[in-house]
Amino acid sequence: MSIEFFILPEVALAGWFLLNRWSASNTAKRYSDDDAMLQSVRDYWREGEGCISRAALLELTQSASARAFKCPNPVFLLPHRDGTWTLGESSLSPEDSELLAAFAAHGQPIDARESSLDVPAQLQGPLASFMTRNGINVMVPVNDSVAPQWIWVSALTDGHTDCELDSLRAWQMAMHSVVERETLLLASAHLEGLEKDAASATEVLRVLLPGSPHEQQSGMEWAGALHRESGEPPLLFATYPQASGKILIIFAEVVAPGLAAVILGSALRGYCDSLVTAAKGATLSPENVLKSLNQYVWRPENPSNLSCVVALFDAKAKCVEYAVAGTPCWLHVAEDGGMNAIQATGAGLGAGDNLDYKCETLALNPGDTHLFVGSHLGVEAFTDPALEQRIRTNKYVSYADLGQHVLGLTETMSELAGDSGPTPGVVSLRPIA
Repeated sequence: MSIEFFILPEVALAGWFLLNRWSASNTAKRYSDDDAMLQSVRDYWREGEGCISRAALLELTQSASARAFKCPNPVFLLPHRDGTWTLGESSLSPEDSELLAAFAAHGQPIDARESSLDVPAQLQGPLASFMTRNGINVMVPVNDSVAPQWIWVSALTDGHTDCELDSLRAWQMAMHSVVERETLLLASAHLEGLEKDAASATEVLRVLLPGSPHEQQSGMEWAGALHRESGEPPLLFATYPQASGKILIIFAEVVAPGLAAVILGSALRGYCDSLVTAAKGATLSPENVLKSLNQYVWRPENPSNLSCVVALFDAKAKCVEYAVAGTPCWLHVAEDGGMNAIQATGAGLGAGDNLDYKCETLALNPGDTHLFVGSHLGVEAFTDPALEQRIRTNKYVSYADLGQHVLGLTETMSELAGDSGPTPGVVSLRPIA
């Protein structure tokens, strides 16, 4: 038997191995930029959670996209309330502003070096002219659920002239995600700088303040009916898990005229989110939260008097620590049916500067129900036999039926109120049986 019989298979295997290594190396090299791009997107999502303003997100987007695309000076086309757009520090002409508004509404990225069938024909020529005049070869529009936020623009380096629109779309999705998840919520905290018209602010509020909360968490369960008609002051009900299985509840009725109520409601929710984010997992005390909220709301030239409850429910320790500003309607219904209205521990939010709030403690028993009510009727309404009967049967209602039960409470209150006052809203919260 010849020696070639043994050598040739070995040579073939070695050749196959080397060919595969060469192919794998080429593939890795070919997609190395894509891998770096994906990692940049992941980092951007994670880092976006720390942004607490639109300016902070713009700065993060600029630095993160510079790393991802290796472009040294990415900038933003920014929309303004009056319909104009700016590029960096320069204001654009009305014609360019109208073009950019149409491009942002279209919503798809464009790379001047790639043919794009996604852009409508009537926009292609004007966009190409605009990009040439301003030295731009890539534009990525970013919108939230309300309006355009910005258009990211760049002249990418020569090393990335083969950048495909697919990678731009991936980056666009990342920017959309961060805007919706964090910045839209937290930027609303900046009341005086909020550049939203009435329709946009109302939409922001709809996102921030769901009308029908229904959840089980941290040993507690709750359901609510908080829908209010257009023009009525909004109700804020927010929940935040805390350390050791506790849950922080914030309930407030925002009383202000027209659009101011909508913006202030959005701002308060955004500021509450900011407080929890800044705490980095530490348990917040109710009195300190109220003190911070008061400082945020306080305006020397325009004092307020907002009612707000901040309560820390601890199902394990069977207690509730709370602080109450103003005169909200919080009704504690004991297991035996006894009803007790929780009293305020300090003045309303915005009534004065540097207000202090006393923290009280309440026992939390398995059969208890806590009702947070937004209504001009006040606690006196609960002496009505029909309403009182509904409240006393709350503890027998299953979690699955709790939402419908609470809706029944609000309907009964609406009948009592008639045409006077805003639409009643109720949240029923109780320990999980």
